[in-house]
Amino acid sequence: MRPESAGDPSQISSFSSESGILKDASLAGASRDSCVPLNLEYTNCGHSDQGMRAARSASRGTPARTASNAFANDERRFCLRLATSVGVAMLLAPHERRNTMKTLGLIGGMSWQSTALYYRWINEGVNRALGPGHSAKIVLWSVDFSEISRLQAAGEWEAAGRLLADCGRRLEAAGADALLICTNTMHQVADAVSAATSVPLIHLADATADHILENGYPRVALLGTRFTMERDFYRNRLTARGITVMTPDQAERDDIHRIIYQELCEGVIRDESRARYVEIIERLASDGAQAVILGCTEITLLIGDEDSPIPTVDTTRIHADSAVRFALG
Repeated sequence: MRPESAGDPSQISSFSSESGILKDASLAGASRDSCVPLNLEYTNCGHSDQGMRAARSASRGTPARTASNAFANDERRFCLRLATSVGVAMLLAPHERRNTMKTLGLIGGMSWQSTALYYRWINEGVNRALGPGHSAKIVLWSVDFSEISRLQAAGEWEAAGRLLADCGRRLEAAGADALLICTNTMHQVADAVSAATSVPLIHLADATADHILENGYPRVALLGTRFTMERDFYRNRLTARGITVMTPDQAERDDIHRIIYQELCEGVIRDESRARYVEIIERLASDGAQAVILGCTEITLLIGDEDSPIPTVDTTRIHADSAVRFALG
């Protein structure tokens, strides 16, 4: 290839050969003074090792032992011109623009059983959207659920909020463009996580409300941990959108909560527990519930549409799908 065929170098204001950063790119859609990492190495251009050693020596201002400085400078100019042109072509390639993907930060481990579903379903969603070989960009911070459970039981929500806020900061520092708290119950401290970080929090209750309204279920039953069913932090996000929320009675809530913590969080699936959940859903349906929110990310391990007399609102699936839309949007 002749140097002239590598592209018009007038489109590039400057290039740092040491850092591999293209500066002041005059590109459609690129602002002036933008810096685009090209991750270039001289040895990738296919020129002789002798020429490259000369080019590197010349670029550092030291005499080249294996070739003349004039040859080194010519070689270096050609390589930089070719490299910057390739970089520009990559920036403008339609496929690359379509495949720009944001990084998701998952606060997981509550429990790890459902976090595994998040990881799987988010990756499957990205793969379906972009095609074979593609997977999601994810950073995961998995907590010790025993510590979280202890704080929940003791009512120490502020301490739990500080703990998850620290997780959020770590994920943001690791490059997350948005955060997900991979549990319904711990959205009790969602505001603390949001306040501690500068990236969006994809709120599970908001995604659930969107799904309910899109499907025309104005009256729904809510199953979840005792905290989710009895406290206002979750229900209020739904009622603010005009959704009527029904909850089980006290004995039913006790059974639902016990099965979540003693069985589902440990990966234990029992037919008798499924039958108990179905019994509770049937009773709520008879009282007018048009759909049932599986308002704990573990419940989807036990109950699905095939088990329920009314449609299920799978919050784990809904949250994962919302994450995929954000990542690819």
